[in-house]
Amino acid sequence: RHPFWPRLKVFLRDGATFPLQPISLEDRVADLQHHLDRGNHKSATSPEGKALVRKLLGDDITHGFSLVLPISSLSNLKHLGSIAPLGVQDQQSINELGEIIQKWRMTHDQTYPGPSGLSVNKRKIEEDLPPCLYGRALCRLIHLVVKMRTEHPSTRILIGKFDLKAAYRRAHLSAATALESMTIFDDLLHVSLRM
Repeated sequence: RHPFWPRLKVFLRDGATFPLQPISLEDRVADLQHHLDRGNHKSATSPEGKALVRKLLGDDITHGFSLVLPISSLSNLKHLGSIAPLGVQDQQSINELGEIIQKWRMTHDQTYPGPSGLSVNKRKIEEDLPPCLYGRALCRLIHLVVKMRTEHPSTRILIGKFDLKAAYRRAHLSAATALESMTIFDDLLHVSLRM
């Protein structure tokens, strides 16, 4: 039994909480104002980028991954949350024929700091982060293939890769972490409810 299982039960019950170092109210308010004034990355403000973000955020809202609030809600949340700029990134993929195709992914830039220099990613408490349970999957797979080849030297070994669409988006965030994952788009506040 892995020592992470008790924490996993809490994540599933209460939502994933990422450990962050505290930030002073003055720094938080200054960072929020900076992000409000600056807006999103250039990739999300061009006409094409805006259309992509609008579609992707619309999908998030439809699937229950994002809560939309009026921007005036920030006055009640400013002491609890952070805003991160949005962007879009071209991520090449392949289709079923192995041809390279263009695929766009929305980015939620938790590395971008405000005047405090304390982005959400910089505030993380690394030693308290949950372990990556999939980090050794490739090594285990290679060992399995070698073992199978040793036991069955003339049998064909078939292997498959499956992409579980939005698998990580299935885990919900705790309220505290959701408030650290806010964005602004089309003069609305979007609170990420999922990873």
